[in-house]
Amino acid sequence: IAIRNEQGRAVRMVGSTGDITDRYSMEQALARERERLALLVRATKAGFMDWDALADTCVYSERFKEMLGHPPDADTSAWPALFDLMHAEDRTPMREAFRAMLRQGAATGERLHGPLEYRLRKSDGSYLWVRAESIAQIGADGRTERLLTSYIDITPLREMNLALEESVRLREEVDRIGRHDLKTPLNSIIGIPRLLRDSGRLAAEDAELLAFVEQAGYRLLNMVNLSLDMFQMERGSYTFTPRAVDLNGVLDKVVRDLEAHARSKRVGVRIEGPRLYALAEELLCFSMFANLVKNAVEASPEGGTVLLTLTGDEKRVTVGVHNAGAVPETVRARF
Repeated sequence: IAIRNEQGRAVRMVGSTGDITDRYSMEQALARERERLALLVRATKAGFMDWDALADTCVYSERFKEMLGHPPDADTSAWPALFDLMHAEDRTPMREAFRAMLRQGAATGERLHGPLEYRLRKSDGSYLWVRAESIAQIGADGRTERLLTSYIDITPLREMNLALEESVRLREEVDRIGRHDLKTPLNSIIGIPRLLRDSGRLAAEDAELLAFVEQAGYRLLNMVNLSLDMFQMERGSYTFTPRAVDLNGVLDKVVRDLEAHARSKRVGVRIEGPRLYALAEELLCFSMFANLVKNAVEASPEGGTVLLTLTGDEKRVTVGVHNAGAVPETVRARF
């Protein structure tokens, strides 16, 4: 401070010096944290809205403005309420979700909300999908005083999901067409043996062979129909409709189908046990046991026997498939 004489000239200077090292260090650390936070925000490409519930005012980040197609320095004082920016189909459910959030109970401190997904209107009238997550500051009276919400543009992800759903739909359509195209020749394979057998001009052995062809055709037709069921199982949308299935009859069909294959390997297949029924789907049982028994035949040593056993009571039925030989050491861990 300058002390001046009557002519206004400084005749004395009094000064003070303070140590601001700690404050300077804190300011530098705060500046680094702000820079780090800004980099993180840019990396996540997230926009933010800060709602002061007491004053009912909103502050939007530059990124949020850009997401909606506005310049970073756009004046938002005349912007409508956030709910008015939402798509008409999303407005009501999001308003209900917001009210439910406010009714969560009186608890001071901070409370997390979300994520929620909805559409916001851009400056050109189009909409983008956002995922919103919020943190609320709760006052001593249990009311929300401030709400900070982050927004991430998930429009590309939604479009990718729609494309995936369309791909699944096309796959189902291709499967349906494929089954239709396969059924046409299969119907001939099934129908011709019956016509030949009904003609009465065949020897008993020939008629039996044609009956075998006809049965195999029916099973193949069922497997074609099963292809869509398998696809639905993978998606978790399959409807299981169990009925009483004669397991002995299913295993008899499996053994007959694999008889030539087993004979070529000089492997016998034997069924032991009482006649048992299970609540299941016959076609699925046939497919499962056919794979298991075929694997057992192929893994059995030459001259061996594959034994199929049936045991059970009123509550549980067990079908065992056993073959001689050992699982190789190299595959036991992932068998």
